[in-house]
Amino acid sequence: MTKYTFRDGTPYEGDTITTPDGRVLSGSSYTRNSKVLVAVVEDVVIEDTLPSDVEPPAPKKKSKAKKKNA
Repeated sequence: MTKYTFRDGTPYEGDTITTPDGRVLSGSSYTRNSKVLVAVVEDVVIEDTLPSDVEPPAPKKKSKAKKKNA
């Protein structure tokens, strides 16, 4: 379930309503007391995709260009 806060950062727990333009408001129905809410974004942890026994590939060495004799 998505967590919300008010614009000032105060946590909000309760019913919400989403307007046709995408705003999320407090309360189970739209009233003049409804306040705009902001979704709380949780930290995403990306784990290493390589197995622990595999070393990453070494960087390639650049080779020098050979001169042509005319």
